[in-house]
Amino acid sequence: MRSLLLALVSIGVSLNCMAITVSISVWYPPVCSYANGNFTASVSGGVPPYTYQWSNGSTEQQIGGPAGFYTVTVTDALGDEATAQMNISANTTGYGFTYWMPGCPEGIPRYLFANLDVVYPGGFANFMVNPPYYGTAILEQTYPGVQVLRVELFDVYPGQVLSDVSVTDENGCQFHLSYTVVPAGFDWIDNVLVMQVNGACSGGSNGSIKLFVPAQAWASGVVLAGPNGQWAQLHQGPAGEMNFSGVPAGTYHILNKVSWNQPDGGPPPDLFEWNYYYLADCHDTLATVVVPDLGFTCRTVSGKLFIDTNGNCAPNSPSSEPGIPNTVIEIQPGDHFTITDQLGNYSINLPLGTYTIIQQNPLYAATCDAETTPLVVNTGFGTITRNIPTVSLQGLDLAITMSSGPARPGFQLSQGVRVTNLTGTAAGTASVTMTFDAVLQFISATPAPTSVSGNTITWNTTNITAFQWRHFSVQLQVPADVGLLGTVLTSTAGVTSMNTDVDLTNNTTIQGVTVTGSYDPNDKLVATNSGPVNSEYSIEQDDWLYYTIRFQNTGTDTAFQVVVTDTLSSRHDPATFQLGASSHNYSVSLNDRVLRFMFANIMLPDSNVNEPKSHGHVSFRIKVKNEQDLQPGDQITNMANIFFDFNPPVITDPSVLTVPTSGVQVNVKVKLGGPYNSSTGMMNDQLRSQGLIPLNEPYAALGYSFVNGGSGTTTSTILSTTGPDAIVDWMILELRDPSQPQTIVASKPVLLQRDGDLVQADGNAVFFPVPAGQYHVAVRHRNHLGVMTASPVALSGTSTSIDFTSSATATWGTAARRNMAGTMVLWPGDTNFDGSVSYMGAGNDRDPMLQMIAIPTQVVTSTYSSRDVNLDGLVKYTGPNNDRDLILQTIGGLVPTAVKVGQLP
Repeated sequence: MRSLLLALVSIGVSLNCMAITVSISVWYPPVCSYANGNFTASVSGGVPPYTYQWSNGSTEQQIGGPAGFYTVTVTDALGDEATAQMNISANTTGYGFTYWMPGCPEGIPRYLFANLDVVYPGGFANFMVNPPYYGTAILEQTYPGVQVLRVELFDVYPGQVLSDVSVTDENGCQFHLSYTVVPAGFDWIDNVLVMQVNGACSGGSNGSIKLFVPAQAWASGVVLAGPNGQWAQLHQGPAGEMNFSGVPAGTYHILNKVSWNQPDGGPPPDLFEWNYYYLADCHDTLATVVVPDLGFTCRTVSGKLFIDTNGNCAPNSPSSEPGIPNTVIEIQPGDHFTITDQLGNYSINLPLGTYTIIQQNPLYAATCDAETTPLVVNTGFGTITRNIPTVSLQGLDLAITMSSGPARPGFQLSQGVRVTNLTGTAAGTASVTMTFDAVLQFISATPAPTSVSGNTITWNTTNITAFQWRHFSVQLQVPADVGLLGTVLTSTAGVTSMNTDVDLTNNTTIQGVTVTGSYDPNDKLVATNSGPVNSEYSIEQDDWLYYTIRFQNTGTDTAFQVVVTDTLSSRHDPATFQLGASSHNYSVSLNDRVLRFMFANIMLPDSNVNEPKSHGHVSFRIKVKNEQDLQPGDQITNMANIFFDFNPPVITDPSVLTVPTSGVQVNVKVKLGGPYNSSTGMMNDQLRSQGLIPLNEPYAALGYSFVNGGSGTTTSTILSTTGPDAIVDWMILELRDPSQPQTIVASKPVLLQRDGDLVQADGNAVFFPVPAGQYHVAVRHRNHLGVMTASPVALSGTSTSIDFTSSATATWGTAARRNMAGTMVLWPGDTNFDGSVSYMGAGNDRDPMLQMIAIPTQVVTSTYSSRDVNLDGLVKYTGPNNDRDLILQTIGGLVPTAVKVGQLP
């Protein structure tokens, strides 16, 4: 049976099939003797499927290998065989093609660049472009069997024929390429606007550049070229904002970029995937940008501020755990500030060190120890990620703000209204109303109002979802009446929502604008809580500073983009920055103290074409930093830079708020019995010399609430002062009602000097923002009994002296001070700050001392504690200079159960 079956198969083959044959074809020969080529066993006849056996052991139809003698045997399904052999030699010159490179309409391009797909063995990276041409060549793997040799040429010009561009690898293997440079004839980008540059750490790639490319440009992008023309990054896509990130420090050129996919010559398209990019810097660079070098001691920190809905401390889907936008991120020490983008992301370069990171959104609280865990910025490269999960402190909160352009008789007035959902809770349908001054006449509004009735405009908006905002722009007519000059026109706006808004205090706003004649079209205005138009900052009344920056295109063509920069002064607290309304949509960034408002594609017409539409404005609010440091006559000054397209900035005149000189100054002298040395007449400053006095006042932590004076923060410079003005400790200075002395009218933390003088936290004379008049003056300390003047004292803007160290100064109550060798001092020993000194019984002042030291003979060193009655930095119960004896001396020493009661009412 076996022989019969074979015979039948043989007959079948001879009757129906051709004899099998095989040959070896070279798909691509080896470039060099050591390089691999591509060879194919081409089969005809026989019965598939076929099997392959090459002399190098391969069993594939197509193989790769170096030059040499190859044999392949092919067997078909019936067992017939065919053999082919071929001696394959190396190609010593590689492959060259002709490329038509775009030139420039005029000038000489500094840089051209093309990709060439080649078959080449991996592992060799040291390519060199041989003279007379100059450039670089880099091998890049793209897909199996095919690699890209990227050739970059410098200093070529339109019309130049590059007949033999020779590229050599480290083993001497060469590629010979041909280029012809011809004029491109494209609509090149004429200019770009550099909107923001962030420095990079040395050795790292964490700098960034933000550009704006005009909307009319045809080209598909720009390229960021580094020193000497080498390629760094390219940006493709539509015109508008373009961001380059991961940029090392250095000088960069912004160049035109054009691309297309049209190979001219070369192997069949089915063998390769062609992709060419041609770059040229036409005539001059569009812009030169310097990314500053921040040194080796910095690193990038980035992350996301988000609502941690599921409580797992990690950001999930944005739809379920949205990021919190436009929120200031404060990083201390160092006063570093940045702001989150629309998705809640932030990024900042920080010097090496250990920091505390704080998000400043008052409606959300950080969780997962994000703010209590130290942020350690250590050496190394790459980005440190610190996400900030939060939980909501309340439900829905809508806020409304307004801003205004200039008001002039006979001209139109532009006003903007912005409604913002400050929370991650949807607002539902909302109704926005604006009531403008009755003097004005309605012209138009965008979007179209639901209704206009008299001087009230109403918009019914669709659902305002999490963190969304709505912008409304209104044009009003000011009557042509010069009698209006100096009049303040007042408009109000409000918002209500379908869903419950838990905070209605920010659902209404007021905007005032003074009617002027001639004016500066680019200016910066400021107002306070005291009113919509104000030139003074009242410490006792004001809280927020409301800024409006106004600008007008008075040129001869449309402004395509406007950038406003604002460098906050040391008087401003960047952590409190909040966005406001504007005339047009904008984006904002904050880099430490530099604010940038970016109006991309604002298309602001010039005033000659459309005067009413040539105006723009933007607003924000912010608080004063360390308000207690303000003195009468101090000024809070700020100005803005306004960039119209590519022109130099227009710098506004400064907006100035002056602290009114109304108020009272007082010069108080007092000495503490604990640290007082009667032989020198001064107190010791051992707490200061040991570095134990805190920069922030300690009384708020003890439960004391300051009135009309604020908290206190001093500086290491002030604490470094020596001699009679050296700081002993923090104290409290109070002004009390003349007829009801138990009522505190104003109080503030102050610093006590060795000679007894009290000064403010900034070292200046003490000032209270209260009207001149009669006040009781009182002083308090954290472990001494307080004292107050027996009668009211007349205080005014001129400094009044009160000397509690003199027996001639009458004080409230009986024996309110202790006489030490003729100097009146405060009684020491009130270690629990309850207004009395006791040695035994409930709430006594000795037990806290014992609890701290545990063993009576033990000494606690280097401490800032109320148990340290003599303020020497030690807590001692026994032995020389102990703190217990001072308590006994205050109560009289003979009767341990005696109590010394303070005389403050």
